[in-house]
Amino acid sequence: MVRHLISKIKNIFSKEETKSPELEKQKIKDQLLKKLNKLSKKDFIEPQVINPLIRNFFRQYYDWDYEFSYLELIDEIQQLKIKHKTKKQLIFNLKLILKKSYSVESEDIDKQIIINLYNAIVTI
Repeated sequence: MVRHLISKIKNIFSKEETKSPELEKQKIKDQLLKKLNKLSKKDFIEPQVINPLIRNFFRQYYDWDYEFSYLELIDEIQQLKIKHKTKKQLIFNLKLILKKSYSVESEDIDKQIIINLYNAIVTI
């Protein structure tokens, strides 16, 4: 009997904590928001800095298992069940990033776009 109880206690303590999907999503979102907040303190941000952050966020947050372009990301966002205002803000700012990233002379992204993305992602 005592062995059985000791075994049960060991099993309880040896099991890894299972985290809820909501907590994992919040952790992913918090990490991005922290990075965006830091970037928003700069006047301009290179597209090479922001592009991977945004792509990785959506890939992890929504558990999308493929490498997507910005156009595919915009299509995916249009399908999401999130507030219309948030969706519109995300798409608008992603299109600005896309335009600046792939223009003939790659332009830096101004901090207002980063702030707008921050505000939109907070509401997801």
